[in-house]
Amino acid sequence: MTINRHSIEFPIFDRETFNSFPVGSVKRYEMIKELTLHFSMLFPKEKGTLLRRRVLDVLPDDCKKYIRGEKQIGRWINEEFERNGLFDISKLSSELLPYIRKLQLIQNAVFSTNPERRPIRNMFVEHAKRCMYQFNDPHGTVVDLYAQWVVIHEYYTRQRIGKETTKDLDDLMDYCPWEDDGVTYKTAWINKKTSVPILTMIMPTYDDPGWELGNKNKILPVLLDIEGLVAVIFAQLRVPVYSAYW
Repeated sequence: MTINRHSIEFPIFDRETFNSFPVGSVKRYEMIKELTLHFSMLFPKEKGTLLRRRVLDVLPDDCKKYIRGEKQIGRWINEEFERNGLFDISKLSSELLPYIRKLQLIQNAVFSTNPERRPIRNMFVEHAKRCMYQFNDPHGTVVDLYAQWVVIHEYYTRQRIGKETTKDLDDLMDYCPWEDDGVTYKTAWINKKTSVPILTMIMPTYDDPGWELGNKNKILPVLLDIEGLVAVIFAQLRVPVYSAYW
């Protein structure tokens, strides 16, 4: 088993949720569409057969029948691209321009080996505008700009593939744990009023989907992996790191 602590996003296919929908349900096809668009985002050069084969490779055998044909996959990608074209930075106001430029530099660095993913797109900018005001820290003085980029990118990724659930992210932005060192947020978390945010850009991934079932206790505790990416970003956001690490 290979552990990758600094992975790009990797879609986790939630088989339990998938099976909770009736056979032939539209919801099952929507989950396959989300997965397909996610891979399209990760591997923008791949189209048609290559992209379809990549989705097939990660699905259990009994789910493969829900994958659509290459023409339908092509239509999904074209529709998504029309809604989410490349952003024209010249349209930004002077107030937003410096912040977006800094985020662009971060994105260039993150995707330094993947040029197709470097340009910022319209959906990303819309989330960046909102998050800039919610963080209220455009220079990264309190919350490092990379941590801000991770949150913005998570919002963007979910919208891009059609996921509607963002409560974990919304709670983070509402409680603003960086303003009171996480006191209020931690209280809400202990009382199960919120949940730890899922930030796919920094979460560790594993090449065996079943590995985690019996091996959660084998992952390094945060005290032994205090410089790990999850620990560092969660500390920047003032999320209760020890509790949140897994």
